[in-house]
Amino acid sequence: MTIHEICIFLRQDILLSHYITNFIIEKNLERLIQDNYIKELTEDLHIEDFGTHPIKYYSLTTHGYTFIKESGYVNTYYSKLSLEKENRLLHQSQIELTKSTISTNHKIVWMTGVIAVGTLVSAIYYGFEIYFFFHPCEK
Repeated sequence: MTIHEICIFLRQDILLSHYITNFIIEKNLERLIQDNYIKELTEDLHIEDFGTHPIKYYSLTTHGYTFIKESGYVNTYYSKLSLEKENRLLHQSQIELTKSTISTNHKIVWMTGVIAVGTLVSAIYYGFEIYFFFHPCEK
């Protein structure tokens, strides 16, 4: 079965669908309470001939209000995604910069070698010139 088929199957069974919906709501409420976005209040309700029964109410906290204004967990998820993408791009640009630096360093080393060889050749040439200047050849 695919996920889509499972979802259709679960929605067809009314009791199972009701149970899953309540389960999802309870889990979401637990997480919202745990994250301090809502507060759970319990009040005892007295009904004649039925006794006293606790009723739960949920109240939005100031953190919860701010959380809703910031689009909730979805915005948190996408902001983490964009931060991860930005970190990935930054890491990639650092890798490219490092490669460029290494390439430039190799070119500098090669150019320094060429200059050193040229300096050596010119030193030998001018050494001969100085020698021949002070010791002219007789023809």
